[in-house]
Amino acid sequence: MDRPVRWLLAAVFGVSIGTVTYVALIDDPLFAGVTALFWALGVGLSVQYLGPQTGQAQDWTKARWSGAAGGLTALAATLGISPTLPITSELRLALGLFVVAIWLTAVNIGLALGLETTGRR
Repeated sequence: MDRPVRWLLAAVFGVSIGTVTYVALIDDPLFAGVTALFWALGVGLSVQYLGPQTGQAQDWTKARWSGAAGGLTALAATLGISPTLPITSELRLALGLFVVAIWLTAVNIGLALGLETTGRR
């Protein structure tokens, strides 16, 4: 996939998530905008770095860290922002989307930093 197309699709995905967050969950444009930004960056960087590096991992050495990162983030987004907190379910879902977007972006930035310092592609 061409780089401009990849980033256009990532931007459309991020804006879509941000719009749904704003319209259906939290009436806060700044929160929705930051959520959209992190989703767009996370998806765009995933296509560039995460997919090619770990998407075809058949061995345990790569798959365990990818699974651990995703599993721990899911734990934080679902149980860390727990149903027992005194917040609305809409805010809980919005915060969960935000946590996952931050993880997606951070793991890809870390992967990019590691790959670029070693010169690997």
